[in-house]
Amino acid sequence: MVNGYAASSADWDPRFLDLLGAKARLILPDNRGIGNSGGDPAEIGLETMVDDLLALLDQLEINSVNLLGWSMGGFVAQALAARRPDRVRSLILLSTDPGGEFAVCSSAAISRQLTDQAGTAEEQARRLIGLLFPAALAADIFKNFGDSVAEARSLLRPEILDAQVELIDRWHKDPSATRLAEIKAPTLVGAGELDQIIPATNAGRLSQHIDGARAEVFAGGGHAFLAQFPKPLAQMICEFIGATDQPPRRT
Repeated sequence: MVNGYAASSADWDPRFLDLLGAKARLILPDNRGIGNSGGDPAEIGLETMVDDLLALLDQLEINSVNLLGWSMGGFVAQALAARRPDRVRSLILLSTDPGGEFAVCSSAAISRQLTDQAGTAEEQARRLIGLLFPAALAADIFKNFGDSVAEARSLLRPEILDAQVELIDRWHKDPSATRLAEIKAPTLVGAGELDQIIPATNAGRLSQHIDGARAEVFAGGGHAFLAQFPKPLAQMICEFIGATDQPPRRT
């Protein structure tokens, strides 16, 4: 499970993890420079993040995995699946886009709001929650979880976030047709209908350009729709990967 921009392994929705973890072993790495992973900002890029995941699989002596990527983590997951199809049994892409010429990007105003590091950690948390969830839910989520999100934001290194923004910008400039054609794994794409950060239109774009991919859009869902609909999404994923006989464990 590869997390997105500014997110660590601790930021996954716990209900979503519990539901998946009842059916499958979960491997929750921190991206380079985030959480418990060190990293020089100058070394952060799409290929180095793919290298990191492959090195982790080698260390764990795992030949192939069901690979899930959310948001920016979906970029990394696509790149890994294209480069090493032998290591990916199935691909699950949530709230992400195909990059390059096929991507539908959010407005410049939304992008600036997402990457704005100005203000206090609390102010940053409020902005972030307002982007991740539909307006009708954002106020209550900030009330209940704003302190935790603010604490997590306070631990992030600005230079690491800047490097991740560069990675995202590069993803949307580099051609994507060849990469998508190289993805051979069965692919499930999920999106929230009301996603402000990566418009749900991208789910259809991914399913059009990855052979045999299936796209599902969750009505009323935002960018973090997996936290809004943990049970139906987890059930969909488990059915997709056929994980009913996997031992429950987290790494």
